[in-house]
Amino acid sequence: MNYTALRMEDGKEITLPTPDRLEVKITCTSPARQATLSFSMNESLPPLSGIQIIRENSAAALFAGTVDEQVFSLDRSGPRLLISARSQGGALIDNEALPASYNRPDLQALFLLHAAPYGLSGVRGEGRCPGVYHVGKGQSEWEVLSDFCSYVCGWQPRVMGDGVLEACPPGQKASHLFSNQAAGGIRYTSLKRIRRPYGVISQVRYRPDRESDYLYTMEQEPGACPLQTRRFLNLAQSPAWRGRREVELLLKRSLAGSEELILEAPFSFAGELGDAVHAPDAACAPSRGDWCIWSMRYHWAQSGAGCTVTLRPKGHF
Repeated sequence: MNYTALRMEDGKEITLPTPDRLEVKITCTSPARQATLSFSMNESLPPLSGIQIIRENSAAALFAGTVDEQVFSLDRSGPRLLISARSQGGALIDNEALPASYNRPDLQALFLLHAAPYGLSGVRGEGRCPGVYHVGKGQSEWEVLSDFCSYVCGWQPRVMGDGVLEACPPGQKASHLFSNQAAGGIRYTSLKRIRRPYGVISQVRYRPDRESDYLYTMEQEPGACPLQTRRFLNLAQSPAWRGRREVELLLKRSLAGSEELILEAPFSFAGELGDAVHAPDAACAPSRGDWCIWSMRYHWAQSGAGCTVTLRPKGHF
């Protein structure tokens, strides 16, 4: 792999040595990709402003971003340099959004106001708020985008490797076959199937306005929740257009993480968040036909390398 960095003082590009360890985390829960590199070095490097990692035989960067932390240490194990960095999506977390009220804004308008100024290259998806959308004091830019996409577009947003904000349903683009048996399948060295039913909400009873009581009910789809867990929601202060959607999101968000398939894939795996995955092997719960990529963790060390791919059902995004 090719590792380069930019010096903070003059912006000059320098070549970094091969690290002892590398980890790159990519997840739907954050707009920023995170990279951590650990080096055995006799002396520290000058302050760095950014790094880029490119895999062999690939034109696209595995990671490109701004250095958050640069630590040189010396102890009994010897001198070490640790570099932590985040991609440009980190600016959406770090920056507070300007409080405002928009009358029936669409996704494109929200993108231009709250994402484009930080370098994101485009947006995919559609949706228009049917009423007034409020941006509150103290919300980060990412909280505004995530809230709008969840309530208006129907899906949690994802920031892709090309800097595009994706607010479309997952599973619409590339499809990957993971199998140790099928011809042409991506081979995996280990797998883990996880079920966590304890956090899933089975029923929400809600109060839609001040004149009503908690007489309205919405329930999880049959079979999604083996345990009976109930919540109460007061929507009397919520705008009319958000009310019922708040109930739907409370049920949907409780599903997050309740079912996962984790596969250890080769380091060369090239996937994106939200890509569809087919895993037909018997050990992979082949009855599930709606797996999508929730997160990827690329890890490299002298002892070995791989990519830990976490899958979740499409309806849990």
